[in-house]
Amino acid sequence: MEAFFQGKKIGYVHGVTSSGTLGGKEVQQVKSFAHIEMEVEGDKTFTQLEQTAYLDKDGHLFAFDYRQNIMEHRMSVRGERRGDKFFVEINAGDRRSKLYDWSKNLYTSVLLKQALLDRKLKVGEEAVFDVLLEPLLAVEKVTVKLMAEESGFFRGEKTKLYRFEERFKGIVGELILTAEGDTVEEVSPNGFRLVRAEKVDALAPAAPLSMAELLLSTRVKSNIKLQSPRDIKTLRVMLKNVPSDYPFIDDIHQSVVETVNKNDSVDYLLNVVSQPVPERVLGLPARDGSFEIYLGADHVINSDNKKILGLSREIAGSETSALEVARKIYSWMDSNIGKRLVDTVSALDTLKSGEGECQAHANLYAALARAAGLPTKVISGIVYSTEYEGFMYHAWNEVWVGKWLAIDTILGGFPADATHIKLAEGSFEAQLRIMALIGKIEIEIINRVSKK
Repeated sequence: MEAFFQGKKIGYVHGVTSSGTLGGKEVQQVKSFAHIEMEVEGDKTFTQLEQTAYLDKDGHLFAFDYRQNIMEHRMSVRGERRGDKFFVEINAGDRRSKLYDWSKNLYTSVLLKQALLDRKLKVGEEAVFDVLLEPLLAVEKVTVKLMAEESGFFRGEKTKLYRFEERFKGIVGELILTAEGDTVEEVSPNGFRLVRAEKVDALAPAAPLSMAELLLSTRVKSNIKLQSPRDIKTLRVMLKNVPSDYPFIDDIHQSVVETVNKNDSVDYLLNVVSQPVPERVLGLPARDGSFEIYLGADHVINSDNKKILGLSREIAGSETSALEVARKIYSWMDSNIGKRLVDTVSALDTLKSGEGECQAHANLYAALARAAGLPTKVISGIVYSTEYEGFMYHAWNEVWVGKWLAIDTILGGFPADATHIKLAEGSFEAQLRIMALIGKIEIEIINRVSKK
């Protein structure tokens, strides 16, 4: 299949299904390989995703293998059924594992098409699948509805086609399959599209997908172009078209002044404040049990890794003030980690490469700070960019120094300015919610106050 972004060919996806054995059991193997040409700040690179899933004789998930190479940053994930559990191991700089409850409704994304055929849906019916998102180690609900059965052509022959609607975290896509399970077309939001093609056409040269072009496609336009946004201390905005079921954040950084309820969305009048650095000195490590989630380690924030722990101790030295340790790590990041549109797979990977984009910086800062006993959040939201003349999706941190203080190691800010608008925080599952907002929300700037 040919892969397109906003009408431009950027690569290809190839899938194949076969029978065989695995661990002495008969299995059906479903394999997918994607190759996308990329361009980052003038340098050509690529992204490759390879997914292989194995179904047992009853058509249930038995095992999988997932490998990704995004701009030479690699991650691998494997999983296998163990009784009534499903074991998953990930390598994103160091190895970690996790156990899930196994069920007949558990799938990986590459298996959804096969699952749809097995359900034999009628027009108007829908099915809900538990989908394991391999690189995130998260199981999420995906709802698929059969919208229509229609006649069409596939490989030059007239055949029956099935048009499905896919819904995940507020994102709606479209999938067209033949009765045999061949994909005719798949359409995702923001201009991504897969189209069935002959092998010679699919493998033909493609134009690289520019990271700047991709970022620009998600820009949230504003009514005013801001000058010196990093100096803004308070900002009043109307954030429009937020889905009515979205869990919006109201805290010391941004307070909801008023809401306007519409049919299926809400407009929020917000006061956003750049919180000042506190004067009270708080010692480390934090011992309040409520901070446990913000001191933990996982496959992305590797705060318990020996390299991270050693570097954190080196940076902090003999300092025990939470504020000063937070500042020291911020300064170290600014001096040692490059700011480049490079997507790393973990904090450890960012440390190794010495560069990364906003998510990479936020993950590494969180890992170093948590290793020092400093409770730290990774925040997802939007921030004003003078380069793109609008609000861009972005990641930054909040650290507990007697109160939650927002900091931004990419754009510079200790504390971060008031154009940082929070949309999600906490676990990966929570941060996935932001996907429901892309391409939907709008923003109107009403007032702002800058530093004198």
